[in-house]
This record gives sequence, structure tokens and C-alpha cells, in this order.
Amino acid sequence: MKRVLILVYLLVAVLSVYASAQSTKVIVDIDSNPWELTRRADHCSDRVATAVQHYQTAPIYHPTRRVYGDRFLINSGSDCWIELSIEGVDDVSLLIRVSEDRMVLDQRSLSSWGLKVYPYPSEPNGL
Repeated sequence: MKRVLILVYLLVAVLSVYASAQSTKVIVDIDSNPWELTRRADHCSDRVATAVQHYQTAPIYHPTRRVYGDRFLINSGSDCWIELSIEGVDDVSLLIRVSEDRMVLDQRSLSSWGLKVYPYPSEPNGL
């Protein structure tokens, strides 16, 4: 059994390296507009705090679950969506669109299954 687990871990590691080596862009469609999903967006990283503060005022906020924003949806302009991942929630994340002047413009949810965008949940069961 131990050998099987080791082999599985090795296979996962190899697949992970292979997947990260691919240079394809991940595009998410929001209202028929393409947005590139990325971990690097200098013009967005300073907007994470605004997105987190906005989430903390929502009815879906859960104070014991850690939230972090480490991925962004960007276009060719200065716009960006901050993807907020919630600890313990693996299949959906929150998207908060924050302007350059730190105003929240929109909010949605993002399913990890096919990267589909849905309305922002209005209650905790929506997560």
C-alpha cells in the first residue's frame, strides 16, 4: 500500500511539472469578454485588500475561514478581477472586480469545473 501511495505521489508530481510547463493562456469568459487568468499582475495585486474587505461585509462571509487573493483576471487595459479563494471551499472561488481607484465594480463566483462564471452567492450555502 505504501508503494502505491509513493507511486501516486510521484505521478502527481510529474503531471504537475508537465502541466506547469505548458505555456497556454487560460481565458475566462465574463459577459462575452475574454479575461486572462494569471498569478502575476502587478497592477492588480495592490487591489486585493479592497476585494477582501468587500467580501468581509457580505452575508456569505465566514470569519473562521481564511481568504486569500493570489490569482487575477486581466484584460489589455487596467481592469482586473481579483479571485478570492476561501479556505475549505475547493470547487468555487469569488471574483471581485476592483477599479484603479479601489472601487468595487462587480462581483461574481467562479466554478473550478470548466472555469464558468456565475452570479455572486447571496447566502453561505451558495459557496
